[in-house]
This record gives sequence, structure tokens and C-alpha cells, in this order.
Amino acid sequence: MMDQVDIIDRIKAALSMESSAAPCRDYFVACEGLERNYREKMVEWILSLCHHFNLQRETCWTAFAILDRYLSAPNGLKEIDSHRFQLAAITTFYTAVKISEPISLGIDMTVRLSHGYYQRDEIIKTELEILDALGWRLNDFTSPKEFVRHFLELAPVDEVARQAIMERTDAYLSRTMKDYHFSLLRPSSVAIALLGVSIEETGILGYDEVDCIWSTLIKLGFDVNESRQAEQRLMNESKSRSFEHRIKPVASLQKTSSVLARGSGNESPVSVIC
Repeated sequence: MMDQVDIIDRIKAALSMESSAAPCRDYFVACEGLERNYREKMVEWILSLCHHFNLQRETCWTAFAILDRYLSAPNGLKEIDSHRFQLAAITTFYTAVKISEPISLGIDMTVRLSHGYYQRDEIIKTELEILDALGWRLNDFTSPKEFVRHFLELAPVDEVARQAIMERTDAYLSRTMKDYHFSLLRPSSVAIALLGVSIEETGILGYDEVDCIWSTLIKLGFDVNESRQAEQRLMNESKSRSFEHRIKPVASLQKTSSVLARGSGNESPVSVIC
């Protein structure tokens, strides 16, 4: 197991890549013919494919991290309609599987998954356009779930607790993928929110373990305000669960920050959307 110095170095490296990654913008504002629910339907469909092929949910996250940055890039797709959006989404899923999974879907399988609506030449051409728009930089995306894995290594968390928290994180990750708002935030900020809500919901860690994690993260310079924004949005989507009587983790993180500062100075969406 890595020592804390190595873990912190990994987190710093991920943060450094995050700061240099292409940013996302709200491309729906400029696209009158494209509705936000198109993206949500595509996320749901690709998540169902991940389940069918026994792929990680993170692969879906990677696909949409690539897609959103491509559509936000200055030399990305200029005119976006439902047809082109779906083609780009299917293509980024095809690409994400290649870079994230030990298997490859293959171009012919990808064509079949689109019910033949898109042909292999279209997918290959679109993939090259995406790679060119992003400067072939597809390894700048550290997923929120990967950040959470690193965060949990900052404290002596046993395997049972780690597994319980990661399961909740995985469930909430699916929610963040469907909500485009989270794509406009740093993955590290989303990760802080995911970890905080998952810790509070499971109630499985002791105060010393939680304090060890938060106090270390504060020193790494995360955007606390953005993390609180992400956490609040997550909690608003979980109205059936009560958080009022718990210490909101990111809120306590901000409080800790102030103290430290003072002390130190199966149906293709093609048929659904079209």
C-alpha cells in the first residue's frame, strides 16, 4: 500500500492535469435545436450498455467527459443537432471503451448498437475529428470516482468501509453524469461532494478518519465553494433522504479551511430522440 506522501503526489498530479484539461461550457445555450434531455437520454442508454457488457460506470463518465469537452472546444462541432449529437456520443463511448476497458467493442459492434443508424465511416471520421479538436489529449480526465479512491487512501479506512463508500459514490456518480451542470464543474469538486455525501449517508467512518481526510484535502487547495455547490445539488436530488440533522461534510470542510487559514495566516436513443 502506498504511503501518504505518494497518495498526495498522485492527487496533486491529477489536479495538475485537471487544470490543463480543456474546459466545458454550456453548449446548449448556443444550440436552439438541441435539448438537454437529449444528453440525459444518451447517458441512460450508454449506462445500460455498460451494464450489459459488464463495463465500469466510469467508462460512461469518460465518454461524456470527452464529448462535453469536444462540443465545448473552439474547433469542435460548430453546428449541433440531435443527429450529430448522438453520433458524437456513440463515438466517444466507442473511444472511452478503448482507453478505459480491457476489451474493445469494435467498430462493427458499435454500428450494430446504433441499429445501423450510423455507419463505420461516419464513426471513424467523427473519432478523428474529436481527437483533433482535443489535441489527442484524452488522458487529462481523472474521474470523480478515481479522485474518491485516492481520498479514501488518506486515512486508515478498512476494506468494508471503503467498499460501502465506493458503492454509494458509484450510485451518485450516475446522477452526476445525467445532470449536465456537473460537467461544468471540476471533477475534483464533484469528487469532494460525492465523498462527503457518501460518508454521511453510510455513517461508517469515525470522526478521526473523516477529520484526517478533510484536513489533508484542505491543504491541497481544492475549490471548497464549488464543492459545496456540487454537494448541495446532489442533496437536492435526494429529497427522500434527510440530511438536515447531519454535519454537511463540505460545509465542515470550509469551516476547517477557515481555522487552518487563521492558524497559518436496451433501446437505442436514436429511436427515442429522432
